[in-house]
Amino acid sequence: MWQNTKGPNSSIYNADRDIYNGCSFFGSGDVPINIDADEIKSLIDIFYNAKDDLRVMIDQRVIEGRIQSKRTKINRKNEINGMSDEYYRKVLIPKIPSFEEIEQFLGNSDNEKENEAYLYIVDSINGSLIAYKELFSDFDKALDYLMKKSIELIQQKYGRIEINKKDLIKKFIAFMYFYCDIGENDEN
Repeated sequence: MWQNTKGPNSSIYNADRDIYNGCSFFGSGDVPINIDADEIKSLIDIFYNAKDDLRVMIDQRVIEGRIQSKRTKINRKNEINGMSDEYYRKVLIPKIPSFEEIEQFLGNSDNEKENEAYLYIVDSINGSLIAYKELFSDFDKALDYLMKKSIELIQQKYGRIEINKKDLIKKFIAFMYFYCDIGENDEN
């Protein structure tokens, strides 16, 4: 039988947990957001190594009538998810210039395995964000946690990673949000 475990009167209120930006997390000190460090690192390494080729492809190609998947307009998406204007302007907008490279990379038929890995990561993140969203006071904190925790897990498993790869991880997660792969959308 399930017990109500919310609030300061709960029997587990002061149980073993950590605090991250005002959020309580139970278990081994973390929010149970499923982040597969192996898949993220693999995808980042492959993308990082292909960046120069992608830039050449983008420069040589005129993109006309590009097919866009049905997306929720970003202002509406931010409203639905509770993302603040400040977080969007200061954290996500600076990453937008890299989105075309990521889109080209994932859309390249030679990168089918990487696209499958990307979809696996998206599915894992989405499931966890939905299941544990009540642990975060707002979506800004959830996305920030996701970016930092992804980097932390990869570093724990593989050792220190270069700053440009850390930034690339953040860009991929911002891309996932911007292109409606993670977070709630109008059709949810």
